[in-house]
Amino acid sequence: MVTISKYPNIQTIITSLLIAFVILNLRNSSFAYLGAILVFPISQYLILFINKFSFYKTDVLMKNITFEKTLSEDAMNIINSKFNIKDIKFTQSKSDSIDLDFSDGSMSDARFVNIGNDAIDFSGSNVEIKNIYFEKIGDKLISVGENSNINILNINAQNSLVGIASKDGSIVKASKIKMKNVKLPFLSFNKKFEYEPARMYLSEINIDEFEEKWLIDKKSKMYHENSEVGKISKNIIPIVYEKKFNLLEKIKYEQK
Repeated sequence: MVTISKYPNIQTIITSLLIAFVILNLRNSSFAYLGAILVFPISQYLILFINKFSFYKTDVLMKNITFEKTLSEDAMNIINSKFNIKDIKFTQSKSDSIDLDFSDGSMSDARFVNIGNDAIDFSGSNVEIKNIYFEKIGDKLISVGENSNINILNINAQNSLVGIASKDGSIVKASKIKMKNVKLPFLSFNKKFEYEPARMYLSEINIDEFEEKWLIDKKSKMYHENSEVGKISKNIIPIVYEKKFNLLEKIKYEQK
């Protein structure tokens, strides 16, 4: 089921196999307290697909929206757009929850619970996110790739696989981060070697119950309170993407 939104005192649930939207080349797309009848300005196209919101070359304002039990590869995809997302919740996404490609904007006061793969996936984007809660994330809480520049403030996460991953030329600045029972809290590495090394800057972190606190490859960097940190591993990709966790026991590193 997908709860697109709710009116005061009324919760409208729509079967996930019957609802999804691709919105193309709109001037503005505004969503707030939506129910079965979608009330927002459309200037050009609305195409009905199955179980997915996609926005392309538009301005997106989204507030107080809940997605439940989505089955698509990405529950929501924003491409080449500007966005402001507030008070959004994803539960029981089969795969990724939000995929943001080459987009700029902000996200705040979001919750992600019981997500099959990545909760938030950035590519080529410039975004500020704050006040986000994660629980039972099957892959990465926040995946940052392809020259993205992401500022993260006030994250609370538990019982998940990977915390924040900076990849492929991306820069992540993260502060006030709390994680418990997240196997790999911080990663900085390149998956696609045509990019410059990744970087991550951390401050005010509180991490408990983990396997390896921070892993990096030979060229990528990670800093905690302005000091270089990170255990070097050549096995980050098979550990994360092939789930070869036995390699964690074989990590040979030098402390930077």
